[in-house]
Amino acid sequence: MQSFFNNLDRGVLFSLFVLGLFMAAAYGTGYLLTRCGLRASCRRNFAAVIIDITLGLDVLGLITLTLGVLKLLNPVSIWILLGVPALAGGGMGLGAALKAGSIFLRKNLFFSILLIGIAVFTLGSALCFPYAWDEMTYHVALPFRWIAAGSLAVFADNPFSGFPSLTQLLFRLGCQNGGILFPRLLTWAVYSIMFAALYLYFKPYGGRLTVMFMTFMFIADPLVINMMRETYAEPFIMLNLLASLLMIREAEPSRKTLFRCGLLAGGAVAVKLTGIAAAAVIFIFLGRKYHQRLFGRRHFRLFYFALGGVILALPFYLRPWILTGNPFYPFLASWFGGSEAEILTAEYHYLLGNAHFGLRSIPGFFTVFLLIAFAGKPFDGLILGWAFIAFAGLGLWWMRHLFLSGKTVWKSWIQLPAALLFYYVFWFMTSQQTRFLQPLLFLVLLAALHGIRLFRQRQQKNILIVLLIIWTGNFFYPPARGYVVGSPDWLGVRHFEVSWRKQHYFPEHAAEILRNATHDPGYFEIMSSLAQKTHPEAKVMLLFERRGLYCPRPYVIGTPYWQAKYNTPAPPTPEAFYDSLRKHHIQYLILGGSPMNPDELSGKYPAEKERLLNRVNCLVGNGKLSIIRGRNNYFLCRVW
Repeated sequence: MQSFFNNLDRGVLFSLFVLGLFMAAAYGTGYLLTRCGLRASCRRNFAAVIIDITLGLDVLGLITLTLGVLKLLNPVSIWILLGVPALAGGGMGLGAALKAGSIFLRKNLFFSILLIGIAVFTLGSALCFPYAWDEMTYHVALPFRWIAAGSLAVFADNPFSGFPSLTQLLFRLGCQNGGILFPRLLTWAVYSIMFAALYLYFKPYGGRLTVMFMTFMFIADPLVINMMRETYAEPFIMLNLLASLLMIREAEPSRKTLFRCGLLAGGAVAVKLTGIAAAAVIFIFLGRKYHQRLFGRRHFRLFYFALGGVILALPFYLRPWILTGNPFYPFLASWFGGSEAEILTAEYHYLLGNAHFGLRSIPGFFTVFLLIAFAGKPFDGLILGWAFIAFAGLGLWWMRHLFLSGKTVWKSWIQLPAALLFYYVFWFMTSQQTRFLQPLLFLVLLAALHGIRLFRQRQQKNILIVLLIIWTGNFFYPPARGYVVGSPDWLGVRHFEVSWRKQHYFPEHAAEILRNATHDPGYFEIMSSLAQKTHPEAKVMLLFERRGLYCPRPYVIGTPYWQAKYNTPAPPTPEAFYDSLRKHHIQYLILGGSPMNPDELSGKYPAEKERLLNRVNCLVGNGKLSIIRGRNNYFLCRVW
């Protein structure tokens, strides 16, 4: 097992080098697109650097998709893909970027110190191996599986491989040469850039202290702190949103500006379907600035925004459409003529997004906005904190003042209430998971910032003090004990502190650290047994377990209904199950019983699971399966 961990790792310094080259390539790609491709003029400030990096990330994802479909991704082509724009575009724009960065640093010294401090403090976590459930299932697992397959296949046994997957494709691009640390490092870099973009967007709407405080409140929100512990796709959506809003405000109104905003909106949609809400927010803000030119007969400029969005987003949906016949795989299978197994899988995933999360009722529509501040259990375990309610109150106070101002409302900030309402309704009507709410948190903080401006200078300081007291109380309550008891804020900060002390254990003691981090020692014990007791080419099926990142053998996932390729619907007899194993050349079977599984559903599914386990027991009884190892609800079986 240790040799497996060693093969995943490229070393801290080399992974950081790949990250630096990757970000230089992103900036160079964005710079070349803006200056040479579109010949768009814009102010050469730090906001332009952020916009170029974000555009570059989106375009690099699109290029990765193209090369991956053509099966041209390999270590050499990746070095070329990263090196050419880093040297060409980065070289051309390096002086402007350094100048813009030095001006930003000099004019925003205190925030720059804060941002650098946060980046250094959180870097330790990025230098540790991934340990979270979704990281081990698809965020990091899929890039390595694509590398092993030599293609960007949609694996029918892992439905997440059919997502648009812009983020996972960026990870795929970096993991080939940067190793297993790259996805966490790239996410860490995106958060740092995102915080700078947030500060820049807030800056014109308040005093320096107020803007810095509101930016810190976003960073220190329990939702953001705890999402920074893992590799998520959501910060990439948020970065595209902020870059678009900065461009809308900074760039001159033009067709090229609309086109670039469309590219960024398409980038948000290319990450995952929930990016549609962020793209709609971008359009709402654009509508306010271009309301006289967007739909006019002589100035039909909506076309350029839509064109940019389609160019960037459509290819990411064409991949699953061509490979599976469904652009939204695994969802909506019945709309696109899916098989029985695909329809059952689509139903399962629809229930996953609705059965576990949220309160779907008319009273819930008016109460969920408050519950997400302190009640994590009805959603996905994350909360926005008590301060969120105070920010929402300030935002409502500002909106009241806005609408009481009469006709002038249409000439001011009507787009912000419209964006807030749309995003909340979209989230409420889809999967009510708190981690999708970073854009809503940003919009509420922006409204609260406008609300604070309605008060006199002395009153503003008092408001900030009250908000800080609320956040501090949220940080220290409930009281902390050890590593797992305490407030979400405290546990997040504790994680980053512990990560710095533990990251040097990788890769030599990876299994031990990961066992403790996942609170699931049985998983790593069974994977160690798999590495010790099987030959390197043995094909393994994971049953009722889908975390394949640390599986040391070629694997498929066979959990019924969660995926469409194997055992969906569950085999009717033990013989049918055994024949399926032999047909697909499965040599070993791992039965998982993780207490951390977030995808257990009620209804018919427990009975179906029990029925399949009975099939396994029958095969063990008649000697067609033999148990090699069993411990902590995990079993490794040999298929004879």
